[in-house]
Amino acid sequence: MPTEDKLSPLDEYLSEEQLSGFLGLKKTSIDRLRNSEGLPFIKVSMVKRLYSVTDLIQWLESRKITLNKADNATDEGENVIVEV
Repeated sequence: MPTEDKLSPLDEYLSEEQLSGFLGLKKTSIDRLRNSEGLPFIKVSMVKRLYSVTDLIQWLESRKITLNKADNATDEGENVIVEV
């Protein structure tokens, strides 16, 4: 197991199985996100894909939705951030 001093460049990447566990999604959901929702990935081979942690965080951040409380039947007009 690598120490913090000797991290491999590949430590920044997740396998599809690791990504599934991280997001709590099945492989079919990851396939849909990749094919239809723009989930960034690196195609290593016909069946092997890697996911950059940095790219994944940026992609997740880009999917944040801000709702106005007024839209939720309150009259204060404060914003609420809902993370997807």
